Amino acid sequence: MIFPERKRRHPTINIIPLLDILTILLLFFVVATTFKQNLPAVRIDLPAVSSTTETVPNVETTLLTFTADLQLFLDDQPISLEELPAALQAKLAQPKKVVLRADRTVPLGEILRLTQTLRGLGIQSLPTLTTTEPSGMPPNQP
Repeated sequence: MIFPERKRRHPTINIIPLLDILTILLLFFVVATTFKQNLPAVRIDLPAVSSTTETVPNVETTLLTFTADLQLFLDDQPISLEELPAALQAKLAQPKKVVLRADRTVPLGEILRLTQTLRGLGIQSLPTLTTTEPSGMPPNQP
């Protein structure tokens, strides 16, 4: 008995559903990354000034933060003023820049104690971060 030879269907891979899913994933990641904000770990109210020099943050910058309740942070890690010299000497093994970000309600005496500690480590210049006042507005009062 001779059987008729059946035509074999060649297997095909339909990539249209795959492309649909990849397009949706691509759109999701594009939209998700545009809404991402670089929020600081420590929230403070920066002092406002009428004129500032714009600088681009450098990856080789060590950030010192003073909060309104007089807590000191070294790159988002809480630290006391007594522990600061040892921690800074370990961080500043390679050349880095130290930048101060202090709440506007921090007393001047505390900032001067900090700068005196930094000068003892050989750091003579301490740039500070501020915000710019809107033009025509009086300066903020604490």
